Amino acid sequence: MIFKDQAYTREDFSEIREFLVDREIYFRTPQDWDYTRCEMWIYTHVERKDNVDFFYQNCHIWRDETGKIVGLFISEKGKEEFSIIPAPEVKEIGEVILDWAINVWGAEKEKIYCDLFEYEKDLITLLTSRNFKKRDGIISHGWKYDLTKVEYEIQLEDGFKICSINEDHDLKERCEVVSDAYNNGDLTKFTLEEYEWRCSAPGYNSDFDLACISPEGIYVSCCTGWLDQHSKSAIIETVGTRHAFRRKGYAKKVVAECFNRLRTAGAKVGYIRSFNEIADKTYGSLKPSEEIHSYIYILRK
Repeated sequence: MIFKDQAYTREDFSEIREFLVDREIYFRTPQDWDYTRCEMWIYTHVERKDNVDFFYQNCHIWRDETGKIVGLFISEKGKEEFSIIPAPEVKEIGEVILDWAINVWGAEKEKIYCDLFEYEKDLITLLTSRNFKKRDGIISHGWKYDLTKVEYEIQLEDGFKICSINEDHDLKERCEVVSDAYNNGDLTKFTLEEYEWRCSAPGYNSDFDLACISPEGIYVSCCTGWLDQHSKSAIIETVGTRHAFRRKGYAKKVVAECFNRLRTAGAKVGYIRSFNEIADKTYGSLKPSEEIHSYIYILRK
């Protein structure tokens, strides 16, 4: 098969998203790059909003003779990490993408590494055949939920409530809870401009932008749900809890309520990913139908 490759342009976004949705439908298991991660990558970092070169250099596309996307290369941060995202029915494309990753994108890098889920056996075999070494330890857990079989009961303390941003429209609190959760208590890091840029993502729906709110009006925990009606799948991203309210179950409650609302809106399967033991315990207690692990594979030149 003959492939044509190109750098990413903004005109490719919708087609890339559709390609990632089709992969989720094919595998029906957590993906390293799903349609939500792609939207978050484009629409989270406001400093990249007009930086066309960043995406041009760190996202590459392969198409077949008909012009259909059959493979993607993405480096989320543009540093040493990368992802290979092949069409599952086109077996030879993985090696083509890896060659480009090593010899073009990674030509002057001393090391490069890739995060793969354990079910991606063809890619694991390919990388290890090219001298990539598996790093010790699990890097993440992927969780799948059959939303047709689970509905969560949520009990809140007196005065607490869970609301969407439509129901309690405090944008200052919404930004501060993310800043506190992800920036060691610095309440200025996640700005209103960044939040509004994220909300402009095509798949964003404010009905699933939730926060658990204290009687004093403090947003103690938050998450955002993303729903794709074609695949009937839902993904929860950017779960965060203020430092002062951690280890009290608020993240579990806001995630559970988000899944409940996504289920009511038509989602049949839900996904979430965790990168630490506290999140592992939280998401593992929500009755997942599947848990899988991802690992890092490193090439040192």
